[in-house]
Amino acid sequence: MSSSTIIPDRVLIVDKRLVPVNYEQLHFIQLSHPRTKQTQSYAIDQQSKTIFEVTRCTRSHSSWFINDQHVVPDGSLYIVTPINLIFLLLPSIWSDARKDFLSLATLINDSLKQLLLDDDFILDKLICICDIDREKCLVKLNEEKLMQWFRDRIDRLRKHVEDEEHAFDLICEYISDDIIEYCQQKLELHGNIRYETPIGQKSASFIPSTEAATTTTMVTKKTIEVTATKTKRCKK
Repeated sequence: MSSSTIIPDRVLIVDKRLVPVNYEQLHFIQLSHPRTKQTQSYAIDQQSKTIFEVTRCTRSHSSWFINDQHVVPDGSLYIVTPINLIFLLLPSIWSDARKDFLSLATLINDSLKQLLLDDDFILDKLICICDIDREKCLVKLNEEKLMQWFRDRIDRLRKHVEDEEHAFDLICEYISDDIIEYCQQKLELHGNIRYETPIGQKSASFIPSTEAATTTTMVTKKTIEVTATKTKRCKK
């Protein structure tokens, strides 16, 4: 079946510089959001090992008209943005590896195994916030490193927002209240940063896994590319 006969049913907004030319390299999965613990859609580019958060923005009574050819009934906007692996691993590290070393096998639970990342890659990522025993594949949170990691990110964001409290507020979308309180104390940040749902998470997003994926329209920064593959539909 040619791509011209397949009607896309979702629209993803992505930056061409961040995603593979062949979008089929994106592996869509569902993980627990590091702050809300709600099921959230993510995608990983297996080649670059970049992880993306998929955020759904909705409007009532809306649809997409693609390339003057197709109408997409789902008028939602799925925004695909990179997320650092550390935010996804930090909840388990904070709760289980603050005082004692934790094996990587225990840290990477069945849900996180969907990322299909090798041990060396994960350890290379965690070395900036953890003490590492590579021989035994053990990790232990280093709170001094963690605070420096947060400080570096606040300083980066500070260049694009009003002040460091606003920068920290953006980071707080991905960390729990107890980590927020610890950071405020150690980094001497002020303000009442509290919310149940992250600012950017307009509604829970759901993209089917690759085993039951639906056709997707990739809307890139400069162009609209309609790409399609023969796939199975999810049963509602």
